[in-house]
Amino acid sequence: RSVRVKDADCYPAAANAPCGETLTVLDGRGRPYRTLEYDRAGTDVGSSSGARATTTWLNPLGWLTKVSDPRGSLWTYAYDSFGNQTQSKDPDLGTWKMEYDASGNLLKQTDAKSQVITFQYDLLDRRTKKVAGGVTFTSGYDTARSGYFNVGQLTRLTDGAQVITYDYARLGGLAKESHTLEDRTYTIETSFTSNGLVSGIRLPSSANGASNASAGSYGYDAGDRPISFGTAVSAIAYDAWDNPTTLRYGNGITETRSYSATRGWLTAVEVAKGSDVRLNTRLTRSASGLITQSNTLNAFGRFNYVYDYAGRVRSSTNFGGKPDYTQAFTYDAAGSMRSKTGIGAYAYPAATAARPHAPTSVAGVAFSYDANGNMTKGLDGKVLTYDVENRVKTAKLGSATTTYAYGADGTRLKATAGGATTLTIGPIEVRNFKGTGGETLILYPAPWFRVTGGTTSVLHRDQVDSIQAITGGGGGVVKDTTYQPFGEARDATSIENPISPSESHGYIGERYDAGPELQFLNARYYDPKLSLFTSPDWLDVTLPGVGTNRFAYAGNSPVNMSDPGGNCPMCAAAGFGALAGLAGQFASDVYGVLQGGEWSSARDYAASAAAGAVAGATLGLATPAVVGVGTGVVAGAASGVTGTVAGGLYRDGQMPSVGEQLTGAAIGGAFGGFLRPMARPLTRETPAIPEVAPAKTYVGIDIEASWGNPRTLADHFARHGADFGAVDQDAYARMASQFFERALAKGLPTRIDAKGGIRVYDPDANTFGAYNANGTTKTFYRPTSPTYWDRQPGNGPTIFGGPR
Repeated sequence: RSVRVKDADCYPAAANAPCGETLTVLDGRGRPYRTLEYDRAGTDVGSSSGARATTTWLNPLGWLTKVSDPRGSLWTYAYDSFGNQTQSKDPDLGTWKMEYDASGNLLKQTDAKSQVITFQYDLLDRRTKKVAGGVTFTSGYDTARSGYFNVGQLTRLTDGAQVITYDYARLGGLAKESHTLEDRTYTIETSFTSNGLVSGIRLPSSANGASNASAGSYGYDAGDRPISFGTAVSAIAYDAWDNPTTLRYGNGITETRSYSATRGWLTAVEVAKGSDVRLNTRLTRSASGLITQSNTLNAFGRFNYVYDYAGRVRSSTNFGGKPDYTQAFTYDAAGSMRSKTGIGAYAYPAATAARPHAPTSVAGVAFSYDANGNMTKGLDGKVLTYDVENRVKTAKLGSATTTYAYGADGTRLKATAGGATTLTIGPIEVRNFKGTGGETLILYPAPWFRVTGGTTSVLHRDQVDSIQAITGGGGGVVKDTTYQPFGEARDATSIENPISPSESHGYIGERYDAGPELQFLNARYYDPKLSLFTSPDWLDVTLPGVGTNRFAYAGNSPVNMSDPGGNCPMCAAAGFGALAGLAGQFASDVYGVLQGGEWSSARDYAASAAAGAVAGATLGLATPAVVGVGTGVVAGAASGVTGTVAGGLYRDGQMPSVGEQLTGAAIGGAFGGFLRPMARPLTRETPAIPEVAPAKTYVGIDIEASWGNPRTLADHFARHGADFGAVDQDAYARMASQFFERALAKGLPTRIDAKGGIRVYDPDANTFGAYNANGTTKTFYRPTSPTYWDRQPGNGPTIFGGPR
């Protein structure tokens, strides 16, 4: 059978109305295995009008074995008898091999360049050592330090050059994070209220990190929504959706954000000082939420947008008298960009060749890649080199070379260009680090402003979090920037007193490296001019928001979606959920946004992300800063996750932060792994279906019931099934999964242990369930001891208890 879905744009009277239509073909058990999107207008380059099919196959145990995209490119996967993915043959990433221990921990990872990374673990399956490229990374746990509650927590990371220590508050929040390198220590301190909200932040007061000072304290309303931050933000008002509608800043600026009363998405942003309007952006949307017009005070930012059947932007036409800012784009059936105004034509290899989604040439100029799919020669003669973890090591454009170094936690630590080094540690940035001529300290205590030299500047953002304007201490505009759809920036030249030192954060709120003309998006680097990533995504292609085109940016719908994490646009929204979680705010709102749409087509996904951008950009504006967000491998080390997204995933080290682990794992991890990698194949939790899949060919439990280890199901059913009246193993497993869903939805007592395991308890029904970090069930029963829950380890993502 099949399900046909049309989005809201399909119903205008006009016959040629753009329409996102999909047909999902289901097997005998109602699970999708083929999705077809309809290019009725024939806009895809190299294809006639018709259906574009993506197909996935499972083996009888429900493990993903094969995927094909609309052009016929093929992914294949192999597993051991325990379901650990041992080999991945990926058309863009090449062939990767993985080896595991008896507990399913990743021991050895060999990539397509034969680069090897090895891992070791303690008796609790927590990673203690990683060796990559001759560098040894070690992790420590449970270190006792006076005044902190560190049992079961990651407390130390080191790579020989940098030492990072972590200390935790009583309720599990990250209270202190210290980074020591080159005889200096930089410390980030966070205090909490009695119910776990962030109450204040202390950051370095000098470039050498010798001492800390308060960066501000938060005020909250009766609903625990932040309404002030020190002297920088004096008031925040909200609508019924919890969107911030009015923000009053300490520099005299008022920012007004307007939303659709029925749909909740952003429709306007105005920045003014009194009656003097400094920024005014008005957004018009289609019925499904895609932005069809952006109207700004700056003529460069006035655009009409047109989309294709998959929600990909086909044109952005400037109606402000700046025709040179108009662009048109074409794509093929696989979502690869085929042409772009001002760049030219993009050529690709055959669908069955290596790297079918990476252009071999652009405008006739040849590109080159390594075996892992990393671009080594790109646009304008750009030359890139990579480390063993496939992160950019050097980037050369013309005669200028930028060199990058990464820290013990896997995040970017240093960028050196022109003899000057910029050090970045979470919200701390030190320019000209240890250089002659003096250093400059810049702090970002919260997403909406920066502090340097005693001056607080406010960062004003649009619907995808791009910084449109910056106002200085006196409220004057010190930077005014317009962005073309894929991120090419144009700064206004009429600013009387431009910001100093310059601001590197811009497009989607992330850092731009001017030397190589690359946008740093944390997990990967992105070339706005080329409008592609320089390296392939490595998340599971069956995940919503990832897809089979590993080089495309934001589903080619950058007006509606953003990808600040560098892995998938969906992850961006989840990341903001993690931000909210640390402050005890909005996690359920973000979860609701993520779960609210079917994402049955790229177009539907783009429309859903339009609302998600509200819960992303605006959430960042109204949520207390998460100090240490982006500290890479922390969560992986703390929970025992080994960098194995999609069952042995590539590039260990690109993990969420401690804060994201503690507060986002229960929601993000359990529902599709948007916040964190999994130690088991994600394909089990986001299943694809074989071409021919009659129900009788399946063994074990229903995939939706999601029991973690099918070998233990019979034993648990025999001991506990009768407690719930389960007639067979399938029913028992399904009850366990449904209990987990209800527990999260109802906010029942929940704890996350050091391995990322999740425990939930319903005291009224005396029902207990234990689940893996990816949401699969470990056990489900009714305990006999009344103190059983009190003795469970872990921290509550929403505070119901936790270890004392």
